[in-house]
Formats: sequence, structure tokens, C-alpha cells
Amino acid sequence: MLLKVHNKLLFFINCIKLTLVILFFQFILNLFNIGCPVKTLLNIECPTCDMTHALKAILRRDIIAYRNYNVMAIPILIALFLGINLYLFNNKKIKNCITFLIILISIVNFIYYIIIHY
Repeated sequence: MLLKVHNKLLFFINCIKLTLVILFFQFILNLFNIGCPVKTLLNIECPTCDMTHALKAILRRDIIAYRNYNVMAIPILIALFLGINLYLFNNKKIKNCITFLIILISIVNFIYYIIIHY
């Protein structure tokens, strides 16, 4: 079995916690009218710029807008959820595969960012 029953509950609870933290962070940014904290503080775009707009575009089923904002939004979101919940998996091979996938997604995202912006 990939996940035990109590681990499935922990996974669900962690997903809810992460969603609430993201929503709270977004609320604070909107409250103080700050678009992107990295861009505001450092005046540079990071590899995750426009991910929120890209995810909103996907929810609207607007693939072209998603592509124009940040194509790596969904893979980075998947890597984030897997990384946060990595301890829930019992099998060492599965943990190693997930870790490799997270590293691969991060490298591809960074290469994509360099190609697009430089």
C-alpha cells in the first residue's frame, strides 16, 4: 500500500494547512498592495514569478494565458505538495523517486527561467 490510512489523513490535513497559509499570505500581500515580495524587495523577477496568474488562468481553462504567465506553475505546485508530504510515503524507493522528481522539476524550472529571461 502506498499510503497508510492515517497517513492519508495527515496528507489531507497538510494540504489544507498549506492552502490556508498561502491564502493568508496572499491576503496580507493584497492588504498592503504588494504584488510580488521578491520583485518588490529585490527588484528582480524570480523563477516563480506569475505563478499565481498562471494557476488562475488554468482554473479559467485559459491555456494560452497559462503558457504566457508561467508554464512551470503546475509542476512546481506538484513538487511543493510532494516535498511537504514526502515523509508520508513508506517505501524508500518511492521516497527516492519523489526526491529525484522534485530536483528535476526545480532544475527544469530554473533552466526555463534562464531561457525565457536572458
